[in-house]
Amino acid sequence: MNTATCLAGALAAAHFDEAEFGCLFVRLGMFFRLRGCHDPEDRAAQTLLRAMGRLVGGARVENLDAYLFGVAANILREERRVRRNETLPAELAGAEASFLGLNAREQAVLVDQCLSRLRRGDRVLLRAYFFGDRRGLAWERSCSPNALRIRVFRILDAARKRIVNPGDWSGNGLPVRHIQ
Repeated sequence: MNTATCLAGALAAAHFDEAEFGCLFVRLGMFFRLRGCHDPEDRAAQTLLRAMGRLVGGARVENLDAYLFGVAANILREERRVRRNETLPAELAGAEASFLGLNAREQAVLVDQCLSRLRRGDRVLLRAYFFGDRRGLAWERSCSPNALRIRVFRILDAARKRIVNPGDWSGNGLPVRHIQ
């Protein structure tokens, strides 16, 4: 039995008219769209075909809406199971937010360029702050952890401003005075 014959028989068995069918199709499409499905209309059609095929085959259903949305949930579960088993390419393996639409390698190059433009002392401070013990670093510099955090914020803010305005790399825009 082909798809059109199956669907026509199921619609006749369910006593649907064309307007009700269209409304149901839209609702199923919205169900898949709200759950992040890549092709919600295709999944809605798949749901209707699967459910209607079972109805034509003799399945008894008391509440057609509940039955259809149950079939839709099963299709969604199957799709997620298949997607989970697929392996991601190496580029996407470390899912992270994209900055300026750059991939991970381009972001690393941009960070290196930005850090190379900072004063040596600021570069050392940033590396020690993000990769070391922050309390120990504050104690070494004889300042409070909050003062250290503010200093790092100012360095990063200056770097962010340079990214927005790449032509202005004269120093880092911070006062030369060191926090004691």
